Amino acid sequence: MLSTPYLHVDIDDEDSLSERFGRDKEPRLIDIAVIRLPRISNFTDFSPFERYENVSLRYVERARDLRAPDMIVIPGTKSTIADLQWLRQSGLEASIQKAASGGTLVFGVCGGYQMLGRHISDPEQVEAAGVTEIDGMGLLPLETVFQGEKVQTQTNGVFSGVAGLLSELNGKRYAGYEIHMGRSEEARGALFSMGNVYGSYVHGIFDEQEVADTILTALCTKKGVSFESLGTFDARAYKERQYDLLAERDKYHANDVRPGLTGWAQIHGRDELEIAEKAKLDGWYVEHLSFGLDVKCFFGTIAAVLKHDGVVEGGTGTLHEETGKENH
Repeated sequence: MLSTPYLHVDIDDEDSLSERFGRDKEPRLIDIAVIRLPRISNFTDFSPFERYENVSLRYVERARDLRAPDMIVIPGTKSTIADLQWLRQSGLEASIQKAASGGTLVFGVCGGYQMLGRHISDPEQVEAAGVTEIDGMGLLPLETVFQGEKVQTQTNGVFSGVAGLLSELNGKRYAGYEIHMGRSEEARGALFSMGNVYGSYVHGIFDEQEVADTILTALCTKKGVSFESLGTFDARAYKERQYDLLAERDKYHANDVRPGLTGWAQIHGRDELEIAEKAKLDGWYVEHLSFGLDVKCFFGTIAAVLKHDGVVEGGTGTLHEETGKENH
């Protein structure tokens, strides 16, 4: 019986295997609904939005759960045609079209962008979906054809020619990457739009803090609330801190322990401990690993769970940049 150290680190998850899907159930001041496609990919494109205290990022897979969000996002997918068929059969396509006609901001990324167009062709069966032609949602004047080699490229630049609700993006910088099979001849620039419907092939298009802030500011203005009421957040600094936590573990060799049932830090304060102290305790465990210590951890964990010792809602906090002290 071996133990695994306890340390929550919030970094990008594997596609379709994320605890993010269940985080937000109820709408907040600004509500963003991401369509949870069966073959969803690159859903961390939207993580910059989930760090604002009064912004909800809900993953929706049923039409009745869509409600009346301020923004609807159709994410990337491993199979555009198959997920478009699912979107149609689930009733979500009709709900999204109705919301778009009512002025709701709709944003598609990569495969979601292709779905928003008029038509998709797959003459060479690149997606192997058993369909060579299918109508899109008709919200953007876009025709997509699947053929040839996959596009894989890093991209960056400055937004220009953006109209409508998100026109304040003009002049702002973006950076990301493209990875897709379909090609859309009408697509020009990083962001294509018509009215309140927008689409992009760029993954990571929201990562720049100024981009996320500009979109949320536009939604706040439309809704008649202040951007400040959302609670500001530095997404880049947050991500850097999460990787700093991994570095703390390496410093004490806490990552050398094999997976198991519990951890030395778990029975010495868990969520209440500072990050550096957690890593140090786990490092001590690695150095003193024995059957007797595992038995002690096992029974200590049972006692801690029964007493709810050291369990703090939202746990772990952050590291202070200079002292390494955790802030709650």
